[in-house]
Amino acid sequence: MLFTNVKRKAEEGLSRERIEYRERYQETLSSAEVLLDTRYEAVQLLHECEEYLQMISNHPYTYDLKRSKVYKEYQAFEKQLKKYKPHKNKAEFLLGGRKALGAGSVLLGPNAMLAAVTTFGLTPTSAVLGLLDGTATVNAALTWLCGGAFALGGGIMVAPVLFALAGPVGMAVGAGCSAANLLTADNKKKIQQAEVNTAALKSEIVWLRSVKKRTETLQAETVSLSRLVKKELEELKTLKKQEYSSFSGGEARKLGTMMNNAQSLREKVVETIPLSR
Repeated sequence: MLFTNVKRKAEEGLSRERIEYRERYQETLSSAEVLLDTRYEAVQLLHECEEYLQMISNHPYTYDLKRSKVYKEYQAFEKQLKKYKPHKNKAEFLLGGRKALGAGSVLLGPNAMLAAVTTFGLTPTSAVLGLLDGTATVNAALTWLCGGAFALGGGIMVAPVLFALAGPVGMAVGAGCSAANLLTADNKKKIQQAEVNTAALKSEIVWLRSVKKRTETLQAETVSLSRLVKKELEELKTLKKQEYSSFSGGEARKLGTMMNNAQSLREKVVETIPLSR
């Protein structure tokens, strides 16, 4: 009886940590998608900045955003954004306004996979991204990304590399992998394995929380910089001037400041969060 109770408690503890892990995993994905939404809006703003600058005749060539040190990275990001799918009901996806799908679940939008790729600097094949087109986007992202903590064949918890899409081996761990492995061992090994898996999951939960926090920090910084650039652009547009030589000294400095901040925003847009510990 005592041994049975120990086994039951070990398996219950593992079950709780697996639920916690999946919740933190989905929250991390959700924060990445919020960041992608913010970046998408930032790119539209940068387009407005470029259009405005082109209206100003004889402006200093140093203001051109194409001279940015991250121009190539930015071009690659814009190419990836072609896969971006605008939300049908945008209000549901505003920061802090995502709906829950039951206890501990987070509503992921149609850009979950793309958000993972762009946030964490991964390099999936075009075929992988192509699989996410259409109505199956959310389900595909959840199937692919909600897991990854259990190794096939050994039942040993491994450190998950979130969204590891570039490698030849895809994420192929289901929700019941741990339970299946427990059934193949004797009672003593069941308890030992449950304890090992529980400890490993706790470590991964802490790590996921840190990744989510860094993602949210990057999103907040991007929002702040976007608001600043938008304010400066709107002020410049009120001048209704199209010749740089007609700008006063203060107005020219304001244009220079706006373009410098736009350059910083472009760099922020392509910033990635490394998944190494």
